[in-house]
Amino acid sequence: GALFALVCLAPPLAQAKEPQRIKLVFTGDVAMNWRGTSAHLKVFPAHKNPLRFFAPVFKAADLAVSNMEGVLMRRNPKYAEERLNLWAPWASGQVFKPAGIGLVSTANNHAFDGRDKGVLETLRHLRNTGVKVMGTGRTDAEARRPFLLRKGKACVAFIPATTKTNKGVRGRARVAYYPKARQDELRDLVRRTRASCAFVVVYIHWGTEKLHIPRTRIRRLARSLVDAGASLVVGHHPHVLQGVERYKHGVIAYSLGNWVFSNPTLPTLRTGLLWVELSRTATPRILQVELVPARSYRRDYTPKPTTPAQTRDLLRRMQAYCRPFGTQVVLRRGRLVFLAPGEIQPP
Repeated sequence: GALFALVCLAPPLAQAKEPQRIKLVFTGDVAMNWRGTSAHLKVFPAHKNPLRFFAPVFKAADLAVSNMEGVLMRRNPKYAEERLNLWAPWASGQVFKPAGIGLVSTANNHAFDGRDKGVLETLRHLRNTGVKVMGTGRTDAEARRPFLLRKGKACVAFIPATTKTNKGVRGRARVAYYPKARQDELRDLVRRTRASCAFVVVYIHWGTEKLHIPRTRIRRLARSLVDAGASLVVGHHPHVLQGVERYKHGVIAYSLGNWVFSNPTLPTLRTGLLWVELSRTATPRILQVELVPARSYRRDYTPKPTTPAQTRDLLRRMQAYCRPFGTQVVLRRGRLVFLAPGEIQPP
């Protein structure tokens, strides 16, 4: 009886506290050209913002990151050949902040579509909207400078990079450009950044357009970045989705495809947001990697949530794209979840 009383009066076991998390979300390529936007527009209309349908997802994250292709200028620079000209009127840069995107990379092959003047004007217009910008600048040091996110004891660094450029990098501006001959410099930057910030993300423009399986050289570069200290590598440029690889301590998302981009083929209209959750600790580790499914449409190239049938179709496709890496893909609560090889799917 006494023993029973002691057991009954003992305080309940303390519930394990859910660890605090850092939530990050990434888009693929965003190009604001060909939208019928007037060059004289001063305020971009909210009801036409192509990012509006996923604003709740962006705003639920600690940081949402996007790659903007092209240039924002008051006049069409008419520098790139017409089919590759991604110029958009300057007010188009106002779409990011209201939707909840806080960091925009301009490191891509279209950065110099308006010469060096276009690089600097684009930077000015984006910064005036209140977003942080990385990937271009007046000097190599400014263009390559990582963006740091600090949450408590956690530090997350975002390194912008592109392995491609359509035009010569010259004049008064630079882009975080790493052709094959300079990729050791990118690995060195990862090592130096990792020495002072425990979690390094490389957000990189690379690869071959329209391929769903990355070429061997891209896989080698990706793994070398993880070997150098990156914990997360997020790719864009191929215009289509590619697989996700769990390599050593890191995760590589080879291509997020298009997010807002006027490519009319069905493979380029299938897309999604990469959602990543980290432990909010002095040495953050990846807890969760998901794809929020989306589908763009030819009428206005605005991504919208998928139907159940489209989600199941995307699941089958991503399972095929991930098969070469041994990554399992399962559907959970409407999102595609990427599991490490051998990881058991929780019920």
